[in-house]
Amino acid sequence: MKHIKAILTTLALLFSLVVVMPTFAQKVDNEVYYGCNLNDLPKFPGGDAALMAFFAENVRYPSGTREFGKVIVQFQVTKEGDVGEVEVIKSVNPELDAEVIRVIKMLPRFNPAKGLNGEPKDSSLRVPIIFCPQKDLPESTE
Repeated sequence: MKHIKAILTTLALLFSLVVVMPTFAQKVDNEVYYGCNLNDLPKFPGGDAALMAFFAENVRYPSGTREFGKVIVQFQVTKEGDVGEVEVIKSVNPELDAEVIRVIKMLPRFNPAKGLNGEPKDSSLRVPIIFCPQKDLPESTE
């Protein structure tokens, strides 16, 4: 029983750190189209739950920062599934922005978006990451 309670407490702690809800887009000729001309959206290996778990596991509050807020970051998923062109759309503070960028750059390959003809397409994702600091959360040691 102690183990189950410890596991549930750990999971609650991890998911209270960040909330992630991706939105998907297609970037064509420097224009971004949200949900248009895509047959299949880019998919994180394991789905949205795995993406949320990845952020919960890897995002760390920078030392001394306990600020609440939502960082919105946009990044490209290439037709090969690689992550690139990371840009903060909405900032909370430079430390949290840098942490989000650091974790985005750690993301593994996605299954790329597919166009209406089934061909892999470059696309963009916009992900809000909500920081809700809790007492005794792990901090970065960097």
